[in-house]
This record gives sequence, structure tokens and C-alpha cells, in this order.
Amino acid sequence: MLSSPISNLFAAYVPPAKKSKIEISVLVILTASLSITVYQKWTRGGLLYLLQPCHMSAMLLISILAGPKDKKWPHLLLNIYFHIMWGTMLALLSPDLRDYNRFFEVENFFIEHYLLLLAPVYMIWSNRYVIWPLSMDVALMSFSLFALYHSFVLSAMALIKGQNLNYLLMPPPGPLQAFGKWYRPVMYLFCVLLTMTRYILVEVVIQLLPRRKIVPSVREAETGDTKRKIL
Repeated sequence: MLSSPISNLFAAYVPPAKKSKIEISVLVILTASLSITVYQKWTRGGLLYLLQPCHMSAMLLISILAGPKDKKWPHLLLNIYFHIMWGTMLALLSPDLRDYNRFFEVENFFIEHYLLLLAPVYMIWSNRYVIWPLSMDVALMSFSLFALYHSFVLSAMALIKGQNLNYLLMPPPGPLQAFGKWYRPVMYLFCVLLTMTRYILVEVVIQLLPRRKIVPSVREAETGDTKRKIL
């Protein structure tokens, strides 16, 4: 029976038993930043904006970092995230800080978003995660999940609450305003193209970044089986 390349990667991968101090630090800092964001949104009555993709991405990465590496779901979620982390790049390239007037709000915005970019780089280097090969099927699945969340969850909440979640009710300042009422289809098309950054920016990091050497576990030392798949 033939197996897929992804299945072969899972079969060959044995994660370290314990999280490193760096991984714990990344998890703690990201959790602290998100907690500060929750408090700031709560004090201004804007908890609904925690549904924004970047905040959901922070929750996603926290789940991945905290999750058991002997299960498949953290690796699955990380590889999906590789295809949608372009949203964080856009937020840093053109930050919308018009309502950020509370203490430490602007600083925490940049801390959170830079962590959303740097945490995956650490996770690639750490050699604790199964990094999937390029796959158009995975890219389309990742974009479809993003589009479904955007179209149903965010759109529904934006219409019910009358809040411009992720610019669904009106375009952000910038080029999208030139498309008038057609800015939403243009935005979705642009998102499809940005999903392909997994094939360029993320792939460059995956291919060029050296991986951490892992000390064999006690079980591996006893059995003499210390071969690991370098992913």
C-alpha cells in the first residue's frame, strides 16, 4: 500500500521529549502579549475585535507551541499557518493604528505581530515540527479555511454588530478604496496570490535555515536508533 510523502514524514519523525527553554520563552511571551491585547480590548469594549485574523493567529500559535508534538494536529495547524501568515506581514507593512491610543497599545501591537513572524522561524529551526513539502492541495485547503472563516464568521459578526471587522464593511485607507464596491472581490483575489508566499518567502526560510541538532532521548540511546528525519 502506497503512503503519501506527508505520512512518511510523520512516520520518520520522533520529537524531543521536552520543550526547550527557548520554546517555553516564546510561548510565555506570546501568551503575555495576547493577554495584554485581551485586556486592552476589554477596557475599550472591543472584545469582538479579538476575532481579527492576527489575534486568532496568536491563539493558533499558542495552541501549537503548547500542544503535544507526538500528536499530528500541532504539525497540521503549523503547516496551514505557513500559508496564511502573510496577513501579519501586511499588518506590519501598513499598520492601521488610528484607534491605538492607550498605554503600551502601539508597542504591544508590534510585539504581537513580530512574534507571529518570528515564532514560526524558531519552530522551523527547533526541529520539533514536521514541515510538509510544497503542495498545491495544502495551499488551497489553507486558503479555503481562511476564506470560510472570513466569509462566514467575520462577515456574520460584522453585519450583526455593525463593526468593520477585517475591513468587511468598508475598505482600509489605501489602494483598495479605488475599487469602490468591488474592493471585496479584489481583496479575496489578492489574498489568493498572497497565499502563494508559502512557495517563496516561507520556503526560502525552510530551505536555508539550519536545524537544531537534537540530543538522542534515553529510549534512542538504549536502542541505538538515533537516526532522525531532518525536516
